[in-house]
Amino acid sequence: MAQPLVSAEQARNLDVRAINELGLSDLGLMEEASALMAEQVIHLCAEKGWKKLVLLCGAGNNGGDGWTMAPLLKKANLEVLVLAVSSDQCSDLNQRQREKALQQGIVVQEWPIEAINSWLVPIKDCDGVIDGFFGTGLTRSLTKPWKDLFTEIANLQKPTLAIDVPSGLNVDRGYPVGGCLPAEYTLSVYPRKLGFYLDEGPSLCGEIFDIKIYPESLLEGLPYQLMDKEDVLPFLPVKKNNANKTQFGKVAIVAGSKKMLGAAHLSLLSAYRSGASYVYWVSDLEQLPPLDEAVRLSFADFYKKLNEFSAILIGPGLNEEEVDISGVLNQVSQAQIPKVVVDAAALTFLSEVHALPSSWVVTPHTGELARLLKRAGDEVIKDRPLATLMACKSFGCMVVTKGFYTVFGKHEELNVIPYGNVALAKAGSGDVLAGLIVGLMGQGLSSEQASLLAVTLHGLAAELWVRLGNHVNAMAASDLLDLIPKVMASKN
Repeated sequence: MAQPLVSAEQARNLDVRAINELGLSDLGLMEEASALMAEQVIHLCAEKGWKKLVLLCGAGNNGGDGWTMAPLLKKANLEVLVLAVSSDQCSDLNQRQREKALQQGIVVQEWPIEAINSWLVPIKDCDGVIDGFFGTGLTRSLTKPWKDLFTEIANLQKPTLAIDVPSGLNVDRGYPVGGCLPAEYTLSVYPRKLGFYLDEGPSLCGEIFDIKIYPESLLEGLPYQLMDKEDVLPFLPVKKNNANKTQFGKVAIVAGSKKMLGAAHLSLLSAYRSGASYVYWVSDLEQLPPLDEAVRLSFADFYKKLNEFSAILIGPGLNEEEVDISGVLNQVSQAQIPKVVVDAAALTFLSEVHALPSSWVVTPHTGELARLLKRAGDEVIKDRPLATLMACKSFGCMVVTKGFYTVFGKHEELNVIPYGNVALAKAGSGDVLAGLIVGLMGQGLSSEQASLLAVTLHGLAAELWVRLGNHVNAMAASDLLDLIPKVMASKN
């Protein structure tokens, strides 16, 4: 089932709302979250046979959670040692919970960050580490001593459990801010954080346990979601045995150039693989169609028949020296064709379209998105959610920003589709995705449904490639065309 995701700011707002609207206190929220986290740790210790824990406490409220957990773990007959950062700038909650823990006999050692060996000695002798250094409030880039400490702790290969978030992870963007302590388990205050599913987030968070302290009423209307394949795969059209080819769409694909016929082949066959009945290749090239099943259509005939198509894809493998791409986009827009996918070379000309319908879908990778938004590539790579929302606002349509993991934007809403792997980082995989989207649109799915289903099938196909015993590096985009039908079949 799809579940909400939050940014750091949204997580803080939930705390504020819980206090202001429900009459809860910040201390009460901390104690409830810490009790549930301690319960999960105790369960893991019983399962794994762990007896001796080291709890790392920073100076903020994340460290306060750690201090609150320590007496609860001790009561469960676990040996607990707190290693705390030497600091006279602890938060009020941190200081209060520290004093309570010390009164209950919790043993603590305090060290400056630079004293790496002093931190490592007790960790070497423990069964597991609980990371309470930093939480969602971390905004600064960590200094080298922190990075060095995290590296040395990680090198000890002790099971690490993160309190709410792995220390050093940017929870909005999914990358380390100077350094990060990887977690085998993350005890995340629900909802989970957006950055858990972006960039390096998936590899840094490990297995995630949800710590639910907010009532469901407080979570309604959150604009970010983590999609679940179980919600998306049912979108796949169902064909009755007595159905005929006129019932499942006529799709037109404007693609290919003299040197890039492969892009046309991949997108055309992908549209067929999605279940579309008719797939037209729009081109004035003299070459034979790159796919025997595709119906060849000149641009002159395409413009005459525009309103006959249930969905159109423009872009894969096009060359602006051979095709008036801007003209194609404007003709299709003026004809008010509601279901259109704009990909690859056609993305460059979006700004020349007079009015982009809200039901259109654009499918950039981060480099293309950076050019569209006139921003530095690194800036977009490090904040794909923000860049996606900016593109939605700028162009007024839906945006599929490809990456790990792919993000789908609509108005001010974001969906993260958590499927796929680095096997998709190959030329041509985007052509397959664009063909899938337009093929599903053509069969009657809404632009949003088609996008979410296509991205899910695309990602699951890459995962299936690895499960079948293939090396992740070895997949070609054309392999997806054989894998996607298998994923579709597994739906049932």
